Amino acid sequence: MSQGSVAKRYATALLEVAREMGKVDAIGQELQDMLRLFKEQSALRQVLESPAIPSKQKKQIYHEVRNQFSKKGFFKDWIGFGKDKKQDGPVDNLIKILIDRNRMTVFPLLSRIYQDLADEAGGRLRVEVRSAIELGEQAVLLKGLLQKRLGGEVVLKTKIEPELLGGMLIKTQDVVFDASLKGDLLRMKERILEQI
Repeated sequence: MSQGSVAKRYATALLEVAREMGKVDAIGQELQDMLRLFKEQSALRQVLESPAIPSKQKKQIYHEVRNQFSKKGFFKDWIGFGKDKKQDGPVDNLIKILIDRNRMTVFPLLSRIYQDLADEAGGRLRVEVRSAIELGEQAVLLKGLLQKRLGGEVVLKTKIEPELLGGMLIKTQDVVFDASLKGDLLRMKERILEQI
């Protein structure tokens, strides 16, 4: 079974649990927090992904690190079960299952798939806008236009890329609209080369 299909299976199951709890976005945030932790603590990720380390030891290390970072305020509203919320929540349980089955390598992909499934279920569309300069108030106008055009709630993520020279590049899940000056220059170059 491919990593993509394994990740999708786990993401779908986690989304079902999240829906039952009414915590789809909160669990999505926990996944993002864990991705950030794994990025900042690459040694932890390597330990959890290593087939040479026993599962019991990996889970112990994971809990110690997560608890340490929770005390520092890294995880804002970590979801737990039980009256006192001391029992592990869905993301902790998922990580334990991934550790037991030696599948921690799928966690980043699983997180992205979960986010896509949650967005689809919530009628949201993530749009990335890259521009040469800060958009400022234009970002609000652009978001409104994109919501009308795409017919749903748009979650806008902006990124500054001076190499675009001017204009912007708009990217959704499956469509890229290049209205950048760099893109215009490249297309002009291609037309000139075709005529030679």
